[in-house]
Amino acid sequence: MRASVASRGTLSSHGTYTETANSAVLTTEFSLAKNADGQWRIVSLDDGVLSENAFSQQFMRDALYFSPPIRTPSSPTCATIPGGPSPRAP
Repeated sequence: MRASVASRGTLSSHGTYTETANSAVLTTEFSLAKNADGQWRIVSLDDGVLSENAFSQQFMRDALYFSPPIRTPSSPTCATIPGGPSPRAP
């Protein structure tokens, strides 16, 4: 099957998240199969395709600081890194 969906952004291999234009569309192919309960499930999907919910559960934005070689103030670099929000204590 093929689907076209609104794209919110892209994540580079270096962790840089870039928002896409409001009109950006992603076209992807996927396969469906029925499970034992007769419900349809996605069984294959192109790499890198995530719902907003899945993305926010698996990644978080954080500031990374690198120590410069000379004594100058370090400046943060924003990156999207694996590891969603921490579980909350009961």
